[in-house]
Formats: sequence, structure tokens, C-alpha cells
Amino acid sequence: MSAHNRTRIHIAALALLLAVGNGRSMAAEPQAQSGSPRGRVDTQSAPLMREAGTDQAWAGKIAPTLLARAAGTTKRVDFLIAFHPPEATALSTASPGAPARLRWIAETGDSLERDFAPSGVRVLERYSHLATVHASAPASALALLAADPRVEGIAVNHRVHKLDVAGRALMNVDAIQPPYNGAGIGIAILDTGVDWTHPELAPLGSKTIALYDAFHTAGDANYAKDDEGHGTEVGGVAAAAGVNPSAIGVAPAATLVSVKVLDSTGNGSDSQILNGINAVLASVAGGNPYNIRVANLSLGGYDSSASGSDAVPAQPCDDVFVWPLVDAFRQLTIANVVPVVSAGNGGCTNGVAWPACISTSLAVGAVFSSSIHGQIEFPDEQQCNGSSGCSQFVTDAGQVACYSDSGAKLDVWAPSHCAIAPVKGGGYESCLGGTSASAPYASGVVALLAQAQPSASGATIRDAIRHNGQAITDTRNNITRNLVVADQALSQLVCTAPAVPGSVVANRGSVCSGEQFVLSCGSVSGASSYTVQVATNAAFTGAAAADTTSTSFNYSSTQTSAATLYLRVRSNASCGASSDWSSAVQVSYTPSCAVTYGRTYFVSGVARTPGFAPAYWYTDLNVLNPGSAAASLRLSFYGSNFPPVVTLTLGPHQQITWTDVVGTLFGLTKDKGLIVLESTQQLQAISRTYSQVTEGTTVKTYGQAYVGMESSQGLVFNQVGYLGSLRSDGQYRTNLEFLNASSAPTDVEVRFFSNAGNQIGTLTVTVPAMRWVQQTLALPSGQASAFAEVRTVANGASVISFATVVDGTSTDPTGIALWIP
Repeated sequence: MSAHNRTRIHIAALALLLAVGNGRSMAAEPQAQSGSPRGRVDTQSAPLMREAGTDQAWAGKIAPTLLARAAGTTKRVDFLIAFHPPEATALSTASPGAPARLRWIAETGDSLERDFAPSGVRVLERYSHLATVHASAPASALALLAADPRVEGIAVNHRVHKLDVAGRALMNVDAIQPPYNGAGIGIAILDTGVDWTHPELAPLGSKTIALYDAFHTAGDANYAKDDEGHGTEVGGVAAAAGVNPSAIGVAPAATLVSVKVLDSTGNGSDSQILNGINAVLASVAGGNPYNIRVANLSLGGYDSSASGSDAVPAQPCDDVFVWPLVDAFRQLTIANVVPVVSAGNGGCTNGVAWPACISTSLAVGAVFSSSIHGQIEFPDEQQCNGSSGCSQFVTDAGQVACYSDSGAKLDVWAPSHCAIAPVKGGGYESCLGGTSASAPYASGVVALLAQAQPSASGATIRDAIRHNGQAITDTRNNITRNLVVADQALSQLVCTAPAVPGSVVANRGSVCSGEQFVLSCGSVSGASSYTVQVATNAAFTGAAAADTTSTSFNYSSTQTSAATLYLRVRSNASCGASSDWSSAVQVSYTPSCAVTYGRTYFVSGVARTPGFAPAYWYTDLNVLNPGSAAASLRLSFYGSNFPPVVTLTLGPHQQITWTDVVGTLFGLTKDKGLIVLESTQQLQAISRTYSQVTEGTTVKTYGQAYVGMESSQGLVFNQVGYLGSLRSDGQYRTNLEFLNASSAPTDVEVRFFSNAGNQIGTLTVTVPAMRWVQQTLALPSGQASAFAEVRTVANGASVISFATVVDGTSTDPTGIALWIP
């Protein structure tokens, strides 16, 4: 192993070798521009601004660092141009190899090169599958380029460098190997190349594929071969064949696809990375002969216009100034190739390095893979650690390495020290580390999962790795991320997603400020929960989301502007898999209410449903307006179904009656629940729930009455309510019902007592917000006379409760209202 660009660490009497870079910044300027000004320029006074002529909005399309370089120089500048996609090709861009997309890329590149050649713009590189060109031009031409509507943005051509691995055991790879060893999966190594002459990585053409080389021409004997050493070590961690069993890679039967984008000193640029990604995309679009499912980038850097932690890029860094690589990563994801990127070795705790900061990457930080006991020094990891680097006392496997970058965009941890890895020219490195080693550990697991589940998308595999594993907290910034654990990720990946929820409806088509409506869906087999999204646009940009175990969801809004509310639902399995989203439901919202309903009454025990044979339950509803003015009414039914609300006007000193209200007013054939009655003034609502021997017969009991109650009359936290005269002997049974007249879900605790005050049983019932729950046969059997104490557990909930003692012979019910002293 060569000595250059390696960091020595010291531990007791043992010298361990760490393959890392030298901390060089990601945005280092080309040598010809080393004297250029740095930082953000005053765009109102910079000479470059005078080139714009009129509208100066173009300045926002040029990376500030590039503007700073160009403002005070007459030399040519080097940059990347990202194309702005026209609407006509929006659908075609879904596939990186779509003919319409490739045609648009070619034509846009041709036209830009032709139109700006007179201004001195020189296109240096074109990318067949990426909407970008690498160009240079006089500084004065940047304004003209940025003002062109075909240009999305003009970005710095960042300089990047390599980021110099017991890990299999820490990630529990042996739990899924065998049977999964990466066979049939390609791992693209975007690095310094791969030495395919090493026994662990041989032979060329099968174990290792030479796909692309930014520095040699095709046909050269050294095409895509490692001339530095870093890529060979990285590739070995991911997929060494195991000739030396102690050096076996994570996916030993996988194919390594060598994509040489770093030179013999371990350095490169964005344009070279783009060439490498373009080659991967072209291979995938051309039938994917190597079945590339993961691209490993153990490289990166920081912003050369700043120092220390200020040089850490934004988290994530998906703005227009870095659009070329952002789009390239997006195209990899669309092509089901997971971009796995080293987090960086600067010891920064406010974020990860470039390009790990891109949102679609799997950014991998480093933890120790074995319990190395003692003080370890990393003197060259200086970006955020200062000139002395960092050191730490290591005691346990899984401890975060002090050199590992960490922050909001970090996705996972993976092992680092110590691994035995093949080195260029033959032999093995005895202790390889750094986030350059962590990334290929994760890439190897991606390959195993892709082999296990060939139809899984890249995004699904990435999420399975991110959301499962061993949680490890970085004590430097208290950020917790999962350690990659192969078998746990696979468990989620093989999880079958439930079906998409159907019958998604809202019980109201329009609402005003503060008014509640219900979104409901059909129950889905295998779903443990449902996720509801609400947005004010059909694309669901900026949507709010909530999880619920119920198939119904209460929602209200108090926003100040009118809007159309869009709602959709997906089902979730307990193992983590989720269905696609349902079709969207729309509800019109206005901030002002035409009618203000000042009183709300809750009517319990509303039914049109069979009971214990031979009972069949129905409910009639009466509403009485004793006032001298007409009342505006709004009635809503909450049960298994949520039919449209009903509005009407009830004249002064009048009563209205609905026989079989569930069927006649709400149009339901069978359901049970509660009615919410809203009114503009005080009134009385009384329901009568009665039993007929069979459905539709005239033989019936008179039933029991329920008086509509307001929320203020319900049982609240720290109160005790009582239900007396309960019975469960002979033909008698006691049912309990609970109506939650609030927006807070709650558990209701019931304690049963004999007449002598001896406790004879307990019952806990969960009552969702704005729902009615019945507990049949609630009282333990054999009780000739008993009573119950009732308590609500949640602060903020209001519970209305009744008991019903039913004569099983006649099916005649007796209603007992909750007494709250």
C-alpha cells in the first residue's frame, strides 16, 4: 500500500493505517484562478453585472462562489451548465434513457454550444444521459448564459478527492449470507479505478468490469485500472471474493464495475464524476448488462470559499447552484441505482461533505467495527478539528469515529476500523478505515438486498437501510442514526405492503374556519395503521401528515385564506411497508362561515344494526325548537360510515321527527354510532333506540331514550361518574357505551362493584376523538345488581356514557345515564 494520502493513527504499541484524504476542499479553484476573489459579491456593483443589460434576475442562477471568482478576473472560468427542462418533456424525464429526454439533452447542448460560441463559450464535455454540459468561458459571458431560458443554473465544477474497514459482524451480514452473497449484482465504484489483477478482484471481464476512465482512452491496457490504490481498497471492502477469508467483502459474489473518476493522486472534479455517472446511466439504459444497483462514491470535500465548519455545505444541498450533480443523483435513483456516499472525514458536526449532502444520496458516517481499546490519533482530519486533527479513546464497537462528519443529512452509520482489504499490486491492508471504508460496507449491503429482492426499487432499498438497524447517537451533536444491519433491513424489504385504501370519502364537500369534517376509507387487510396527508395543492407539496390506527380521520382548519383542501390516505404494515397513496379527495375551504352554529349536541346510541338474536336495533330522532325564531341545523353521522352532512331549517316552536334516522336521513342500510347536531340556538334532541325481533317486522319494543348532550355535560379528567342498577343474571345483560365529545382520544376506565362495594371487575375502553364505542356484555355475568365507576384518562377529553340493561327474552332495553356528582 502506498504511503501518500494515508493517515497514520497510533494505538498503544500497534500502528494502524487509515486510508483517508488530506482534507483538501471540495471547491478548490482551478490553478489558473488561484488569485480570484472569493465569497459572495455585491451584484449591484460587480463589473459582471453590467453585462446583463436589463433584467438582472439571471444573477440568482449563478453559484455565488463562481460569481466571486468571475467578478475580478478577465481569465476564462470553468463551470457546469444545467439545462432547464421545458414543460413538454416533463413526463419524458421520468426515465433516464427515455428517447424524448435523450433527444432534448442532445438538442439543448447543440443549441447552447452553437448560440454562445461567438461569446467565447467553449463546451468541454457533453453527457448523453445528463442535462448538463461542462464548459469554460470568459467571465463576461456568464451573464449572457444565465439570462438564457434554457439554462437552469450555472454551477462550480467542484474539486473532490478520495476520503481515506470486523465490519461484517457488526452489520450482521452472516445472518443473511448464505443465501445472499451479491451474485448477479453490479456495484459501480466511482473512484481511482480497481486493480483487477488482485486475486480478490480478478478476473477482468467477470469479477471486475472496466466501464469508464476519465484519464485513459478505451482500449488502453490500463483503462479504469487503479493507479492510486484507494479504489481497490474500497472495492475490496464491498466485494472482495474471499480468497483470504479474513478479507472477504460484504457481497463477495457481486461484480465490481470500475468507474475511474479520480486521478493517480486521488483527486477529481464534478465534471469527471458526471462523466462516470453518465456512463453508469448509459449502461443501465442499454439493458443493464452488469445489473448495476448501487454506485459507491468514497469521495468528497468542502467549500473552498470558507474554512472550518463554515465550509460545510447546506444540509441538504439541493439548490440550483449544484443542480448538475443533484440531477445526476436523481437520475440514478430513477434508474434504481442507489448512490452511496462517504459522509466525510473532517470531524464536522454541522453536516456532511459534498456530495453526501445531496438529499437522494445515502450518506454514510463511520463507527468503529471492533473494540480497539486505547487512545487513537487522527492528525490529518483537520477540516473542523483544527490543525491537530482529532483523537479519541476507543472502548467499544459502534463508537462514532471522531473524524466522521455528522449532521442533519447523515443517513446511516457503517463500520470503519478495522478491516483487511486488498491493495493495489497485491497483498492486503491490515487496518483500513475512514468514511471511505464505511460507504462500501453499506454498498455491499445494498447489493445483498438487491439480490434478495430484485424487484425492489432503489429508493425502497435505501429506505429499508435507513429506517432499520441499531440506533447510535453521536454524542458530539446528539444526532441519532441507525447502524446498517443487513438482516433488519432485509426484514423490512420482504415486508409486503398492504393494498391501497379504497372508498376514500369526506363527509363534507365544503367547510369554513374551525369546522370539522371526517375523511374515511375502507379497512385494508394487513394494515396496522394509516397515514393521511392534507395539502392545499394537487401535488401535495408541503403536505401535513398524520398517522392513525382508525379508518377515519377528523380534520379542521383555521387558515386565513380560501383554498381547496386535498386529502389522501395510504395503508401501513407493522413491518414498515406502505401502500401507494389513494386518489385525492377535495374539500372546499373558506375562512369565513356563512352560518355560525353556536350550540352542538351529541346524540348517543344511534343504530340500524342487528344485535344479539333476535334483536334488531333502530333509532328514531326528534329535534324540538322551543324558541320564537327559526333554527338552522346541521346533522352529521359518525359510525363506520360518514355520509354527507344534512342541513335544514326548523321553524319556531316546531319539532321534527325522523323514523329510522340512519336509513331515512343518512341513507345507510346498516351502521351504528352517534349524531352530532349543530344549531344556531338552543334546542332539544331526543333519540329513541328500540329493538325489533327481526329486521323490518312490526314487532318491537318502545326502547330507550337518549337526550342529546353538549360537550360541557360530559365526564372529564379527574372526575368520577357512576352507572347504577346494572344487571347480568338470567336473561339480562349490561352493555356500556361511550361517546367522546372532544378532539382528544382517550381511554375510559370502568370499575364494577357489587351492592356491598366489593370490586368485581375492571374494563378499559379506548374511545377515539368524536367517536362512539359500545362494549357489549360489559358486566361480569351472574350479577343480580351492581354499579360502576367511570373515569376518563386523557386530559382534555369529554365523555358521555350510558349503560343499557337488556332483557334477552323480549329484547327490551333500559337506558341508564351516567351520573356525575
